[in-house]
Amino acid sequence: GDSSRETRMKEEKELVNNVSNLIAKVEVVENLTSKVQEELKSERRVRRHLEEDLNETRFSIKMLDDKLLNVTLPMDSRVTHVEEIMLSSLENMNKTFFEDHLKKLYYKVDGVVYKNETEKLDERLDQVETELMDANNINTTLKFAEELNNLTDILSAMNQTIMEKLAEEESRLGSLENKTTKLDELEVLQVQMTNVLNKTSKLDELEELQDQMANLLHKTTKLDELESLQDQMTILLNVTELMQTRAIDLWMDIQNVR
Repeated sequence: GDSSRETRMKEEKELVNNVSNLIAKVEVVENLTSKVQEELKSERRVRRHLEEDLNETRFSIKMLDDKLLNVTLPMDSRVTHVEEIMLSSLENMNKTFFEDHLKKLYYKVDGVVYKNETEKLDERLDQVETELMDANNINTTLKFAEELNNLTDILSAMNQTIMEKLAEEESRLGSLENKTTKLDELEVLQVQMTNVLNKTSKLDELEELQDQMANLLHKTTKLDELESLQDQMTILLNVTELMQTRAIDLWMDIQNVR
């Protein structure tokens, strides 16, 4: 009796610890995914600013090119050479401008000033781009997805185990309720015990009745313990359902990132 109850309590404690560990794992995955998404947003902002500046500069180059084409002087080799030099100079200026502008943007992503962090941020953005933007290399996303799948499988298995244990305890509870009408039997035993006490020659019968009463009291205590266990199982089921919902939501978020 005591050993089986200790075993059951140990199993319940392990189940609670497993659920807590799974919650912590899912939170880690959520945090990692959130950080990656934030860095992707920052990188996209940088790219968008650069594309806007690039379009403006291309437009300026095109206007200058149109003016050169409209020159009425003979387009001899000298004019062509001047045009090439000017366009080459503009391209170099354009490249330098973009590099400087990129560094300035790196210093101010999400309105936060990063002092002396240009190289670190640059490397991190390259790493994020390599891992998540390249269609041929999505190991990080796949790793997160695989971990979420594993967590979902574990939660499903735990849910099944909890349901089986709950069904088993409910069956045992029903069996006890069918076998014992506790209060009626206790009242009968009290009457019998009173009669036996009046007959000193029936000491053996009194001891037997006392044993029966002790057994019934033990059954009553066990029934209360089973009812408490049923409440704990219900709480575990609610936590498991919540975990499954969070895992599915997170899986959908990662699918959207991909």
